[in-house]
Amino acid sequence: MTLLTARALTVAIGTRQVVGPLDLDVRAGEVVGLVGPNGAGKSTLMRALAGLAPHGGEIRLDGAPLARLAPGARARRVAHVAQAREIAWGLTVEEVVDLGRLPHRPRFAPRSAADARAVAEAIAAMDLAPLAHRRATELSGGETARVVVARALAQEAALLVADEPTAGLDPAHQIALMRVFRRMASQGGAVVVSLHELGLAARFCDRVILLDAGGIVADASPDDALSPERLAAVYGVTAHVSRDPDGLVLMPTGLVDEREVRP
Repeated sequence: MTLLTARALTVAIGTRQVVGPLDLDVRAGEVVGLVGPNGAGKSTLMRALAGLAPHGGEIRLDGAPLARLAPGARARRVAHVAQAREIAWGLTVEEVVDLGRLPHRPRFAPRSAADARAVAEAIAAMDLAPLAHRRATELSGGETARVVVARALAQEAALLVADEPTAGLDPAHQIALMRVFRRMASQGGAVVVSLHELGLAARFCDRVILLDAGGIVADASPDDALSPERLAAVYGVTAHVSRDPDGLVLMPTGLVDEREVRP
């Protein structure tokens, strides 16, 4: 089942078009990695897919035009994790995660049993139980990142759009987070995740969309989209690519030509 469809999608910042036109589909059961160099348009595209940026063309969620969905209905279908992770409110971790449940209950209504379950499961998934009653403003950057993801998980939306959620996480929590995304997909949801860690994209994503200058260079399996030839052309890097029993292994190893690599 296709959860999200974009056709002739464009996004502009001011008078400058920074994304598109492009087409893409996201199906239930998929973890789709969005990769590309700095300035490729990844964050702008992610915001558009979550309904948070004006766009041209059409985006549909479960067949419904995204632009026609009320904010609450949209939030029940798609959750967004932004790059910005600052939490300015003096709330506990549990209270911040509970904000993800607001689209599911009437204004000022008390937390339901379903809310409590979703919050507890999100806290457990992100290894936050020991921090549940700490003020979110007292956390480290990596801990804050996990809280923001947990809040999105608590929404229980079928589609999760996560912009660089592994940035600032230690390797163990990066791997754990990607496994959470894989589990969400195995349960019928879908994840679109932008990543700079190409090794994680190679290892955990079903498909990889390689973006450059606002356009799709490749939309294919990790083996194809992250081939050494494509990485050299788009990133200007050489890479070691191999396989082990658990999947693809990718490690950038050097620069193709230092004189030609963008700063």
